Amino acid sequence: MSTKTPAIISVILTILILILLGVLALFMNMVALNGMSSREGGPALATLGGCSIVGIILSAILASRLTKLVITKYNWNAILAVIVSFIASITLGFVIQVIGFIFAIVVADILWPL
Repeated sequence: MSTKTPAIISVILTILILILLGVLALFMNMVALNGMSSREGGPALATLGGCSIVGIILSAILASRLTKLVITKYNWNAILAVIVSFIASITLGFVIQVIGFIFAIVVADILWPL
């Protein structure tokens, strides 16, 4: 059984959902940074963007490799493999984006009195 098509489907779904979550996190961070100047807000938003991009890349890699692993090694159904790898990769990406969100607020707070 080919593992390429389920892996591609899992990666595309993961990337699309994490981009939507990243845009939502960006707007939430803009609200959290309300009242700060662009001197503090710019690096904070860049930090969030960097963490979101890293999270999306790592999650896409996880989605692809996990899908291939569970199909070849454990002989799972392709649909079940896509669902499991999608949930695992979305969880990883969400956790990294939450860490980036918190880290962005800390960066803005560090730059505030300067």
